[in-house]
Amino acid sequence: MNLEEFFESLSLHVIDSFLRNGREEDLHLEFKTVSDNPFNKDDRKNFAKALSGFGNSAGGLVIWGVEERASQD
Repeated sequence: MNLEEFFESLSLHVIDSFLRNGREEDLHLEFKTVSDNPFNKDDRKNFAKALSGFGNSAGGLVIWGVEERASQD
C-alpha cells in the first residue's frame, strides 16, 4: 500500500484502532498532539519539523491531535 492509499484508508475508526493497539510512529507516520490553542508557535514549529523530515525522505503522514506515547520496550 502506498502513502496515498494509506491516507485514503484513514478514518476516525482506523485512527482509534491505532491508539487501542499501540501503533507506533515509523518512517512514514507521525503523531502530533494539539495544544489548547491550535497552531500556536510551538505547534507550527513541530508541524514544520515533521513536514521537513518527510520532505527530505520518502514522505509520510502526520496525524494531528494524537498524543505520541513512548515505547514500552
